[in-house]
Amino acid sequence: MNKHLLRLLTLSCCAASAAAPAASSPPHYLTVVNDGQATIRTFEFKPEGINKWEAIDVGDQRSSSDLHPGESVQVALRHGCVYDLRVTFADQRSVTVTEFNACKASTLHAGHALRMARAQSGRPD
Repeated sequence: MNKHLLRLLTLSCCAASAAAPAASSPPHYLTVVNDGQATIRTFEFKPEGINKWEAIDVGDQRSSSDLHPGESVQVALRHGCVYDLRVTFADQRSVTVTEFNACKASTLHAGHALRMARAQSGRPD
């Protein structure tokens, strides 16, 4: 895994956490796995009850910041257990996972989530 990307995501999550009210629960670590065919450019999250997305840019014009197929990254989520998660791929497709419980699950397979969402909507992959 790209150490620069891991540091970027850890710092981004910490900065977002510093701007939000203090959480009473310990952080939960989420591994985002790119098991899709396209590069992931952005990963966004918002805790339950919050209407603002917090973006972590993994595609800021440096190819080393992209999350390529087969790569994964760990993100610290510091605001409780339940989150909405959104992943945007380089081919402009995106998937939103609602009510993801980080206390019960520690991995998001982004490609699988996209395939499931497209199948449920009747759109081909």
